[in-house]
Amino acid sequence: MANRIFRGPVSRQPRTVTRLVTGALLPGTFVEDSGAALTAAGAGGDSRLLLLDALMLQGQAVDTAYVSGTTGIAFVPEVGHQFQAVAVAATYTEGQALTTNAAGLLVAAGTGEDVVAHIEGSAGVLGANGLVDIVIANSYTLA
Repeated sequence: MANRIFRGPVSRQPRTVTRLVTGALLPGTFVEDSGAALTAAGAGGDSRLLLLDALMLQGQAVDTAYVSGTTGIAFVPEVGHQFQAVAVAATYTEGQALTTNAAGLLVAAGTGEDVVAHIEGSAGVLGANGLVDIVIANSYTLA
């Protein structure tokens, strides 16, 4: 299932939102819904985050960015949902706490930052714009 953003559980399919996408965003990027468009989420994960999906039925691969201004689809993540999401290049460990940066990509959460997800399984070294398996957290501030 490496070519899918939503990983499970299959018994709890996530809700989705369909809007125009602003910017050349990759599937697996955290976005915000302005009501008219999906834009890259800001840093810190302190807003209602959605997770951009690939348009699989239209042949879009998970490593192909949306063309700005086209219609996209985003998941409404719930605690415990598992996804693949785009993270910045770094070394990640199982269970590591993650937050979003200014481009809607995952980064390791630091003290005082809102945690949106954790690494699911052992990730290791991840290259630029790599996909990592995550599980959505019950948001909290890292102490």
